[in-house]
Amino acid sequence: MKGVYSSLHTLHCPPLEMEFGTFRPFKETPNRIEIIITAFKNEHLGDLIVSPRDYGIEKILVVHSKCYIEYLQTAWKDW
Repeated sequence: MKGVYSSLHTLHCPPLEMEFGTFRPFKETPNRIEIIITAFKNEHLGDLIVSPRDYGIEKILVVHSKCYIEYLQTAWKDW
């Protein structure tokens, strides 16, 4: 299995997340991904880390409904 990594992961650090319908403090930290990447490299598994690629909406629609994708595209703005 390969891990997908982008330096943009470190920018994701909201103060809260929704869990079971309740807002709670966000559990992840931006440096967690750096710890994981370092562990991969220390175990000589760095070649299993790949950059994300855009496969287009068609591939996403194979496994998710159009309604769900539209919801995800507008949920933040609507909220």
